Amino acid sequence: MSSIPVTEPQYLAIANAAAALCPSDRDQFIARVHAELRGQPIGDGTIGRAIRIVQASFPHPEPERREPHGRPRARTFVK
Repeated sequence: MSSIPVTEPQYLAIANAAAALCPSDRDQFIARVHAELRGQPIGDGTIGRAIRIVQASFPHPEPERREPHGRPRARTFVK
């Protein structure tokens, strides 16, 4: 895989988008963003578009439900 020159803010945008995914999906996400950018003029808009296209193809797990005070919901067990 050849490198694509990006600025630090562009790199951080890709890394932050990858961080929102499951850890096992992050390397594949970055590789697919790289493939999406290949042959394109690199700019902020191109980076954002590539992130949006690739991120839409990954599942997004639901966040853990929390009580209003911020703690995880207590589980009740019935005997």
